[in-house]
Amino acid sequence: TALKETNKPIEAAASWNKAIQLDQNFTEALSNLGIFYLDTGQLDMAMERFLKLIELDPNNSTSYNNLGVCYLNKNNYPNAIEYLKKSTILNPTDYATAYHLGLAYRLVEDYGNSIKYLKKSLELNPNYGPALNFYSLVLSQICEFSEFKKHASRIPAKNESPYINVARTMDQKINLEVAKLRSEEIEKNVKGLTSPFIFKNFSPKRKLKIGYLSRDFF
Repeated sequence: TALKETNKPIEAAASWNKAIQLDQNFTEALSNLGIFYLDTGQLDMAMERFLKLIELDPNNSTSYNNLGVCYLNKNNYPNAIEYLKKSTILNPTDYATAYHLGLAYRLVEDYGNSIKYLKKSLELNPNYGPALNFYSLVLSQICEFSEFKKHASRIPAKNESPYINVARTMDQKINLEVAKLRSEEIEKNVKGLTSPFIFKNFSPKRKLKIGYLSRDFF
């Protein structure tokens, strides 16, 4: 049984270790053990397995992606970008790797490339929750609120970050501020439309029709 499919990962990891002792080039054991170490935060041990896999098969995009994720978790973003880019070159249709690369670029504040790869991830899998969530956050950070609202509304509940609601509140606050400024400008324009005037020979019994100028006129 593959490690990711077992309910006893520690026992499975011990079995994979024994298998590797018998055959150091057993790629399935190396891959599953590397994922186990990555999932349990044992990053150096995970990286050792993924580097071995790359040595055995330099064209294995999954190993480059997993190694890039290790570097992301170690906050080594330049190395993460290097290995994740290699993974996307080897497998341009992997939406998860494109998402990881978009995440890495955001962490070095390269918004252009971050958006590029997050969009690519969503083109490959439009319903991929992690990419929808992070792409929405990046859009809010660069104040692209119309696009933000369109994508944030599609985030699955299990993937939605608390910061999404912060961004929604920010959007509402900005809209209120814009509306206030617009209202003040309209009031100023209305007051400047005509000079003050008075009715000559006005009779209290005379009826007048006075028009109303809508705010939507401007």
